[in-house]
Amino acid sequence: MKTLGELERETALHPVHKLLLANTGSMTALLEALFGEIGVEAESQGVVVADEKTARMLRVGAGAKVNRRLVRLTGGGRVLVHATSYAPLSRLKGGFRADMMGLDVPIGRILAKHRLESRREILGFDLLGADKGFSGVFGVPAGSTLLIRRYNIIHGDRPLMNITEVFPYEIAEWAAEG
Repeated sequence: MKTLGELERETALHPVHKLLLANTGSMTALLEALFGEIGVEAESQGVVVADEKTARMLRVGAGAKVNRRLVRLTGGGRVLVHATSYAPLSRLKGGFRADMMGLDVPIGRILAKHRLESRREILGFDLLGADKGFSGVFGVPAGSTLLIRRYNIIHGDRPLMNITEVFPYEIAEWAAEG
């Protein structure tokens, strides 16, 4: 993982890129400010067993049951963000857990609905060339630059979720169009 400064040395970042990468609030709210209404397209959701890497990220024991959720945030007729989240089931309570196990509501809205005090702890950033899968998801040519940010949502001094968001470099152009 890289810092924002390291990422800037590798590629030119538009102010929209910097806002999306450095945002420590709701990604959904920021996307709504840029693109209007934001939708959620469900890709998959299920309970998995935490491997060593996931367990370290979430500060749980290897083998802990974790909710894995993949969604696409859409706006302006485009997929804007592909998000993968991991959340230990032991930290998901009641209605919050039920909402997290669903796929039709962005995480930022779930946190707000349940008035859960939390903060986002950015872990780092990266660049990736779009493979065939991401090329199809975002409607960009294979090899196009993708921006990645990883962060934890912290609640009660422990990671409630680990999230990886991927968005296309072209998102800055799309924001200017809209």
